[in-house]
Amino acid sequence: MVLARILPNVLSSLLAEEPPTVFLDPMASLRTLISDRLAAAAKVHLQKLYDETIEYAHDLRNQADGEFEDVIADHKIDIATIKDDGIDEMNRVVNDKLCELKEQAQDIVDDATEKMQDSALGAYDSIDDKLIAMLDKHDAYLRRQRELGLSDRWNLDEERSRRGRNTLDHRSQRAISSPL
Repeated sequence: MVLARILPNVLSSLLAEEPPTVFLDPMASLRTLISDRLAAAAKVHLQKLYDETIEYAHDLRNQADGEFEDVIADHKIDIATIKDDGIDEMNRVVNDKLCELKEQAQDIVDDATEKMQDSALGAYDSIDDKLIAMLDKHDAYLRRQRELGLSDRWNLDEERSRRGRNTLDHRSQRAISSPL
């Protein structure tokens, strides 16, 4: 450092007529030497601190990224669990509703079956009553025939045809006028 101070002035002092007088201050030289060395040491130390800080920051970032990924994975698991629970609950509600609707449908079918059976029985009873009345009417005719002793076929066929025409006319009028 001292040389750096002296060297620029050496050339000019050689060319000058008077010899230069150089006064070296030992404290100034020491200060310069210490400050230069401290600056170099500080620069190295600061560079080392900077590199360590950057490395530490990268480590913290990597650690934070890992923790963030763990949190995201946990949330994904929670969301999947909530989704599965929701689907299970929805299935349970749908199945309950389906069972309820099946029961209602079965009640409707049972009611309709019962009404149809009642209607069929009513129609059967009506037809049965009409058939019994018709048989009673024909029963009287057959008894009369037996009493008269009509045994020959011709008289029987003639009587049947006469009765059949009357019965057919009566049936067709009844079928047109009132349903069963």
